[in-house]
Amino acid sequence: MKIIIVGAGEVGFHLAKILSQEHHDIVVIDNDEERVQRVNESLDVFALEGSGISPKLIAQAGAENADLLVGVSPHDEINMLACQIASKMGTKRTIARISNSEFSSPDVLVKPEHLGINLSIFPELVTADEIERLVKRVTATDVLEFGEGRIQIIGLRLNINSPIINKMLRDIGTESGELIFRIVAISRGARTIIPTGNDVIKKNDQVFVVCKTEYVQDLLRLAGKEGERVENVMILGGGKIGSKVAELLEEEYSVKIIESKKDRTLELAH
Repeated sequence: MKIIIVGAGEVGFHLAKILSQEHHDIVVIDNDEERVQRVNESLDVFALEGSGISPKLIAQAGAENADLLVGVSPHDEINMLACQIASKMGTKRTIARISNSEFSSPDVLVKPEHLGINLSIFPELVTADEIERLVKRVTATDVLEFGEGRIQIIGLRLNINSPIINKMLRDIGTESGELIFRIVAISRGARTIIPTGNDVIKKNDQVFVVCKTEYVQDLLRLAGKEGERVENVMILGGGKIGSKVAELLEEEYSVKIIESKKDRTLELAH
């Protein structure tokens, strides 16, 4: 694929590195001379110095024939406008990183897709959602959702009290009855095991299980993890992520925020 990346900060740099290693044709645009030099000297990609919203520069980067433009500069307006310009020039798909959560609201008048953006990524919102899932699944070490939330991958650390300790996976599957799930990986010390039916669950294993969201509670019960619950949540920092987490949790939990800035503290209190 031919991919244009606007922004050569840490996100843009590492994105370009990963995609170039997968043999994609990458062009990076950034207005900072040092960042452009770092990309050109460190990666097998081509970096252009200049504004990420310059139609001339975006055209020079090959937007007319590009498969994808990704806007990951620190500035929302640059990411969004770069996507809009590239879309008009013929780029097949565009992705923008957007920090302003107003654009994620369902009732916002101007939606990112109206500006030629195919996919919007809201880092603070994504982080807050992940924290909310982990709080609500306090027994889990990891929670990942797929298929618009219909399927989850749950990471569980199993202690000696878990009823599935020292059992073979095939026996666990037989005993679970109609519960449909699949243990796809076991982390044991420094090893990661892709299991078969003959593998045995050991104490302190971290298992990763795929199941439908509707079966998660049954899965926790099977693993001996049901019933654990958080009642009180303390959040250190009242920035974008902290305040969003508090907003997501306040109806179900007792939430307190610790914030060092007086003005921000008063703002959060109201």
